[in-house]
Amino acid sequence: MEEDGQLREENRCLKGAVEELSILNEVAAAIGLLNNSEEVVRKILSRALGALNAEQGVVTLLKEFSWFTTKGTVRNLRGTTNGFCP
Repeated sequence: MEEDGQLREENRCLKGAVEELSILNEVAAAIGLLNNSEEVVRKILSRALGALNAEQGVVTLLKEFSWFTTKGTVRNLRGTTNGFCP
């Protein structure tokens, strides 16, 4: 029985990884095809909100090399955070 639970969890993580790769591929294509940086940011935010089942999102543009000072918060539609895979 415990093995079934482990397999389900591993399956969930693998499905999540496939979804993440799909999103990254779509964002990379958008960056290559769209000429307007605002359109690219909107596409990235739209896909991120959908993937996280989030109701709100913010993209903050920072100066080069200052990215490490930024923190992120996610709030999904149910008001809870999703479980993340290791």
